[in-house]
Amino acid sequence: MTHTWSIDNLIKSGSDNIVAKMEGKCTSTHYSNTFDYNFTYELDSILSTDSDFVAYNSLSEATCLGWLNPTFKSNIETQNSSSMAMSIDDSKFTSGKPW
Repeated sequence: MTHTWSIDNLIKSGSDNIVAKMEGKCTSTHYSNTFDYNFTYELDSILSTDSDFVAYNSLSEATCLGWLNPTFKSNIETQNSSSMAMSIDDSKFTSGKPW
């Protein structure tokens, strides 16, 4: 199973061009089955004078994905895997009547 993370939108706070939230998606794929989890992730406060500050115009998706907490990512990947397993299990059954 593969998990692909993407950032769809950055939400800035005021006019200071500091990202406050990120909206994105984790797409989990196993053979032809996919499951998406859309998320909003709130970032810790940061100042433009902090040593690890990255200017808004210099941000890349890879940088933003690096801000996601590993536990947050792991929990979503586990949830997607479980949801997909249940979906695949359900696909083993068919409904109908023999008459």
